[in-house]
Amino acid sequence: MKFKVGDLVKYVSGNWGDATNNPLWGGKYGKIVGKVTDIRDYSLSIFVDWSTGKINSYDAVDLEFYCKKKSKVNCFKCKDRLKCLTRGII
Repeated sequence: MKFKVGDLVKYVSGNWGDATNNPLWGGKYGKIVGKVTDIRDYSLSIFVDWSTGKINSYDAVDLEFYCKKKSKVNCFKCKDRLKCLTRGII
């Protein structure tokens, strides 16, 4: 699984629109960060608690990691999550 409980994420696909419960990154709701709260074994299995106070579920393709630190390495494209973590990028 790409994501785990506790990861900070942003909604980027736009597959579910742009609303307070689906805050599209860079859309009407700006740059809203969410935290993965649960992962289950079915479609739309990644549950995210948004900083807007809303909770929703997504597929992995709908989300990207959110980096707290700025770096020359683009952790959103990093295929090796462990490498990003050990470098302190995410």
